[in-house]
Amino acid sequence: MTAQRTTQEHGVFRITPVSPVHIGSGEILTPMDYEIRKNQFMVKDIMGFIDAQRDDPAYALQIIEDCKPIPEEFTRYTLACYNEGEARNSQRNAQPRNQPQRGKPAKMDKQTAALFKKVKKANIPKPIPAPSHDFRDREPGGEVREFIKDPFGKPYIPGSSLKGCLRTALAYTLVKCGALNMKLVDALLDDKAKPQWAFSKMNADLFCGDERGDAKADVLKTLMIRDSQPLDFNQWGAMVFVRVMNDYRGKFDVKRGMPIRLEAIMPRTDTVDMPFVINRRLMELDKENLQRAGKGKTLALLQDVNAFEQALMNFSKALLAYEADFYGKYKQDAATGSNFIQQLQQEQQKNNTLFLDLGFSTGWHSKTIGMALDDRDLEDIRNHFRLGKNGVPLFPKTRKWAKTDKGYLPLGWVKLEIIREN
Repeated sequence: MTAQRTTQEHGVFRITPVSPVHIGSGEILTPMDYEIRKNQFMVKDIMGFIDAQRDDPAYALQIIEDCKPIPEEFTRYTLACYNEGEARNSQRNAQPRNQPQRGKPAKMDKQTAALFKKVKKANIPKPIPAPSHDFRDREPGGEVREFIKDPFGKPYIPGSSLKGCLRTALAYTLVKCGALNMKLVDALLDDKAKPQWAFSKMNADLFCGDERGDAKADVLKTLMIRDSQPLDFNQWGAMVFVRVMNDYRGKFDVKRGMPIRLEAIMPRTDTVDMPFVINRRLMELDKENLQRAGKGKTLALLQDVNAFEQALMNFSKALLAYEADFYGKYKQDAATGSNFIQQLQQEQQKNNTLFLDLGFSTGWHSKTIGMALDDRDLEDIRNHFRLGKNGVPLFPKTRKWAKTDKGYLPLGWVKLEIIREN
């Protein structure tokens, strides 16, 4: 045990959501998959309902195809619902995205596929279902992006998502302290790189010490972050509507025609713990390779937990200051975002609290080191990758706000505490 304590440092990243957070699974729930009843988002157990209607599968398929309510006993889970938008009945005849043909789910297991084939081959007449109140005629709906879940259907925060967030924060600090072995703009202006890979060369230099980005030489391999514990989605989760807020010639307003609905974990006083380990033994064994990254400054940050935490704080302060300045340009138009960011800044100044933006659509500055660029470099990057409209100085100019029981809040903000255990 003594040897382990000297070669590894254990601790916990403790996360407290302060606004809705979404980490997507890549799956989408269509209007066939859920109901909305009295501000409750109810995800159907479609397979259970079909299985219970084996004597009349055509009837079951008709109910699902028409997005009709099914008995509550066939419900996978129920979440609070904070929604708005177009009424669902206006979308009923529209073909849902990812649906190859009407009435047939995009993804089916062999059992479901065989059932559909059997019904089609038998040409069983579909009876007209008895009239029932359709809650969807008056409640808004649409596609909903699913939160990532474990094999048992429980949501969780992946360690990889938090690690990616921390990587961005460290990269920003390293660039600001001169850790790059090349000129920043040269690292980014790569004619071979697509926009989504624009920061790959810089990332490889800061964390791997070469342009190949070999994972074996990545300094952050010494930092291992576990996934969070499974969460009780009925307590933590909600389905939220997200407004895309946009700059319209100096006015900040909702961007029309871009409805986003997603499952999210909501602001709570409860915390999510994610254990981490810093492997100092691995640092010593591979010290020669790891020191090449970021002129040796990257490894030094990982070796000193105080310096590591300070690097994250530097990024957090810069990000909050940037957002406060952005919203401040619009005064009352952006009061929602401005008040929220100011509250975080006040708590940070009072308690030295670390705030970061995590998960889906948290913005260009939370996923890149864009804040480390000066105006001239930013203009070169925008022109090279054609980011934003020509002649528009503001970039990026959109923000995403999620609906909650306290009104709209900027998406994805969490409080992060680092708790050391040895």
